[in-house]
Amino acid sequence: MPSYPAGYIAPSVAVTTPANPTAPASTSATYLMQGLAAVLTPATPAANIAVTIQGYFTDTATTVGEGIALQLYYGPVLNGVAPPANAAAVPASAVTLGNPLKWATGVTLTTAADLFEMFNIDGLAKGLTPGQQYWFDLGAYSITTASAVGLNSVTVILQEIG
Repeated sequence: MPSYPAGYIAPSVAVTTPANPTAPASTSATYLMQGLAAVLTPATPAANIAVTIQGYFTDTATTVGEGIALQLYYGPVLNGVAPPANAAAVPASAVTLGNPLKWATGVTLTTAADLFEMFNIDGLAKGLTPGQQYWFDLGAYSITTASAVGLNSVTVILQEIG
């Protein structure tokens, strides 16, 4: 067993595999939450959290150009209110993290649901409040056709770093 110096505070870590969210039903370029419900409470004084969300896209249509836009968000869990649900509006307290990711099919598919494209989106939430719980989620909207491309086998990795 390792020996730690006096006063050492172990960093918080969480890995979750939420249920597959419903594909975004809007092409309005307005992000709607995916309801991944990943939470972490920073423990160290630095309170910086590295966020990685990965999984794959699937397409229910065969048309070229079907796609999805993703944006990483986080916010404090206030007054015990749960993280945003799937298809909910982005909360007013949400903070945008990193750059958006936009993806679209480059070919016409032979069969619907014949596409499995990996994605990875990450960011660093800096200077959070130790002891305050935070939620992390993706906002999404459809490109071209509503509900055509969705997320599958999502894994959310939250790791506090110095």
